[in-house]
Amino acid sequence: MPLIVGGRTFGTLNFSSPEARRPFTEMDVEVIKLFAAWVSQQLSIDEALSEAGLA
Repeated sequence: MPLIVGGRTFGTLNFSSPEARRPFTEMDVEVIKLFAAWVSQQLSIDEALSEAGLA
């Protein structure tokens, strides 16, 4: 799942397992999207604080 910060791809979140498992359900994918959005928002906040000299 891509992490978007400031309109650009900052990195990705990868959810994997060393063992075989069932494919992600639609609900799994929605939770992963929400998690990626939250992480992206936190990275954006950190970036803004850093640019403002506050971090």
